[in-house]
This record gives sequence, structure tokens and C-alpha cells, in this order.
Amino acid sequence: MIEKYKNVGAIAKKTYRKDIFENGTSEELRAFIVGEIRGSDSDELWRAKASLMISAVLNALTELRDNYGLVLDAFKIHDQMSLSGIVGFSFIRYSEKEYELSERTLIQVNKYLDSLPGFTEEDAIMDNIHHKSYESHSYLTMQLSQPLLDIAKIYGHVLSPESESSNCKKIHFE
Repeated sequence: MIEKYKNVGAIAKKTYRKDIFENGTSEELRAFIVGEIRGSDSDELWRAKASLMISAVLNALTELRDNYGLVLDAFKIHDQMSLSGIVGFSFIRYSEKEYELSERTLIQVNKYLDSLPGFTEEDAIMDNIHHKSYESHSYLTMQLSQPLLDIAKIYGHVLSPESESSNCKKIHFE
């Protein structure tokens, strides 16, 4: 029986591990977060829409992390999922901030916003976003809030960049 497991240590040392918030791609983060959404098969349409939304947010946040040193964690992702946060990404090119997002990311953010019922850029500029846009977005945010809070609760002590005990080699993401 022991003979069967004698090489387990050698295999484990070769396993690829990383801090998904510090080094993960937006797609790896999306798969990790969306994979935590609970629900039935009948919720598949909402899961797909939530995936589209979080994908736009994560593309923007990982660009800001990689290009400008943004420290990324589950709480930051949760905070940026607000409709005003996503609209802020859309208007980043007009801001006087010292950072910018790629055209690819801006297209994805705008594609998500355009998918919201009643959303128009003109209304967003006037800070008068249609209530149907908020309603639809709120439902999607609700789909992702619990998974993000669970991730923060379960893995937070390990994945938090501010934690002195942060040692992401303890967690294996495939």
C-alpha cells in the first residue's frame, strides 16, 4: 500500500500553483468565481450573463493590476461590480486619471452595458440610468456576491495580499 504512494511528494512538487488574485489571468479568475455560483440548471442563462459581467470587470481589474499595480482581492472585485463601477470603466478614457484601459477591454465593458435593458450612454452621463438596467444588473451582482464573499471567507487568510501569513502555495488552483 505504501509503495503505491511513494512518488506522491515528487508529483506534488511539480504541481503548478499560484496566487490567482496576484498572477491569475482574467479568464482564470472568471472561471474560479463563476464556478462557485450555486443554483439549478434553470439558472444557466443568468449564470452566463453574470459570467459576461464579471468577465468585463475582471479584464479591467487585471489590466489595472498588471499595468498600474492595483492590489486585487475578492473584496475589490465585489466593490467594482457595482453598476457605477462598471460605468466608470466605460468612461475611463474621458477621465483625468493617470491610467487607461485597452480598447479590447473597453469594448467588452461597453458590450456588457449595452446588454442591460434600457441602458444608454447618454443616461449614464446624466447620472440617470434606467431602473430596468439597475434591476437586471442587481440580479447579476446578487449571483456573484455570495461566491465572492465565500472566496474571501474561505481563502482570504491565504490570498489576502496584506496578510503576513499569506502563502498561496497552500492552495492549488487547476
